[in-house]
Amino acid sequence: MLAQVQNLRQTAQDSSGTTFAWDTVVYADEYAVTLDGAAYTTVSQSASPSVKVVAPAGNHTIGVAPVANPTPPVTLPFTVSGGTPSGGPFADTSIWNTLVNAGAILVPAKLPPRTIRSMTMDMEFPLDDLSQPTLQLTAAGHTYTVHAPANMISSGQANDAYSALLAGGALIEGGKFTRPTAGGPATADAAKPEGLITGDGLTGGLGGSGMSVLGGQIRLGELVKGATEIPHTLKGNLFGSTDLFRSPCYRWPATKCDSYAQSGAGNPAYNGKVEACRMGALLVLPASFNVAGLLSEPGRIIAATLQRRGLYVVNDTSRSVYALDIAFGVDTQFQQEFGMPFVTGLGDTAWAKDVDLIWSQLAVVDNNGPSSIGG
Repeated sequence: MLAQVQNLRQTAQDSSGTTFAWDTVVYADEYAVTLDGAAYTTVSQSASPSVKVVAPAGNHTIGVAPVANPTPPVTLPFTVSGGTPSGGPFADTSIWNTLVNAGAILVPAKLPPRTIRSMTMDMEFPLDDLSQPTLQLTAAGHTYTVHAPANMISSGQANDAYSALLAGGALIEGGKFTRPTAGGPATADAAKPEGLITGDGLTGGLGGSGMSVLGGQIRLGELVKGATEIPHTLKGNLFGSTDLFRSPCYRWPATKCDSYAQSGAGNPAYNGKVEACRMGALLVLPASFNVAGLLSEPGRIIAATLQRRGLYVVNDTSRSVYALDIAFGVDTQFQQEFGMPFVTGLGDTAWAKDVDLIWSQLAVVDNNGPSSIGG
């Protein structure tokens, strides 16, 4: 008699996910679990099999079938309510989803003018949209089945960081994400476990700070016409040689700084003059700043976000530019939406002029900490 699944049911739901259990007629060695029709995970044999599924707010369908019994899965619709303020990753109380507090103590960052470009980007590669095709990612000697757009490609530069969502809501992150061919497999230099997508998002695979790849990145659909702000805290990079204090070189929530911060071996040493402005600093735009007076719509969107939510410093640009961390495809969408490139020259567009003015007015939230996120 072939194994069968009976009485598929939801048994729990909390901030870490939705749990399902089922009964069996004849044990199966493995059960294939689908989410909204796409492969999600495989559950090993058990007398009381169950699975925890992580899904965004909305209506979904889970399916379960014995791997050895090629019959249609038993399915069950379910709803995830709520979600984070961004409708995105991490808990409501995460640093990425917390507003700047009225009691924030601000110290001007005194960032000097850039000399090469006003705005650049660190492009990151989120592998977490279960509606996208599967991708075979090999990192740290293991191969993971994850999800990514077929057109996602990357040459594998040092700052080409990725985050990947695994079964059960676990995240892995690393750098040098390499996918030279659209639709092909990918490799990366590491697969660091970084907790759950519903967790605090404090640590991650970014080499300069030890902070999250997934947290803070601007994603598709966020920096577009009609938006008033990005619905989460941002992250970005400063030039260590002029902007970041040398010793101590980092502050919470960063867990490290660049290895060359003090020695200058391989890159310019940190030589910023404001002690509060260290790796991991939360930068904000003072409430007195006139957002409406900016020249460009994207400038006004970013400025409004920096007033209410701020930006964490997570890496060194290693040259005299500012950088925001964006997801794959955001630069293309920016060009389509606003008719100008995301990456600028020196003050050569309205967006670049806005960036220069905004960053010149940024201040560090000096009392940001684990017991007072956002000050």
